[in-house]
Amino acid sequence: MGYGGEGVIGSLPNSAKYWKENEDEFEEYMFAWEDDLDNLNIDKENDFRRANDQFLEWYDMDDIFHTNGVERENAWIVVVEVDAEGYDEKVIKEVLREDDLKEWLETSQPDRISNDEIYNEYLVGDDIEKHLEKSDSPYLIFAMSVEKGGFFDGTIAIDGEFNPRKLSFDVDMLPSDDELITGVNYDGEEIPNDGGDTTGKAMVAKIWKW
Repeated sequence: MGYGGEGVIGSLPNSAKYWKENEDEFEEYMFAWEDDLDNLNIDKENDFRRANDQFLEWYDMDDIFHTNGVERENAWIVVVEVDAEGYDEKVIKEVLREDDLKEWLETSQPDRISNDEIYNEYLVGDDIEKHLEKSDSPYLIFAMSVEKGGFFDGTIAIDGEFNPRKLSFDVDMLPSDDELITGVNYDGEEIPNDGGDTTGKAMVAKIWKW
């Protein structure tokens, strides 16, 4: 739980020059409803959201990368013991609650931090580099829905008592300096994410030159 969001990185088509010159209008264009695009008076050659007679939502601009998670700097965690898996489960007791996940891990498990045992970091810039090797344009789209709430809700069956030292987290490292926790593991096993419940706080869209 905490603050984070859903983000995409995509290639900017042939209209890169136009949108770089009109970048102050780009955010409005990226998040406009389909029925509102006509009111923006965008030339057809620059209207890539409706290219090939197909409407694309902002989150469809993800031919390079797509992620969704909670910011490492703004995450908190709650672990409970339940009597079963599924919608009928009932909470037996709360096992762990930490309002600052990053600080708690640094304080309680500094040895695992030093040994790189807690965070599995994925450098998204590597995907961008691979894309640009095959691209003629250095321009990219970055769009993100900033959200607050629960990003992860999963259940796992374990033997014995819960051990917080067996937790690890998958982190997407974005060039925007966002560090999104996208997965949770226990004793090396991925915990399936059954979904979360978040509230949108802001929308961001930018043009990057790599």
